[in-house]
Amino acid sequence: MAMDSGVLIRDPIRDHETERQNLPIAATARRLQMCGLTSAEAATLAGRLAGLPVTRGGWTVRQVEHLLFLRAIVESGRLAG
Repeated sequence: MAMDSGVLIRDPIRDHETERQNLPIAATARRLQMCGLTSAEAATLAGRLAGLPVTRGGWTVRQVEHLLFLRAIVESGRLAG
């Protein structure tokens, strides 16, 4: 918490579940598969860790990497979104 003119201001709470993380998606999915997840479960969880929403059909590793690539292009300003 911080003080501003005698008023307490709460710092934003970092949500570890939805906060985007830079991680190698394919390697993460492989590690998750080695722990017993299916390829679809592993790709969907890796996508969630990267900040993507959960979808009914799940994600593939290729889809997650493609969406992260597009997000990086838009955020860098090279492509107006």
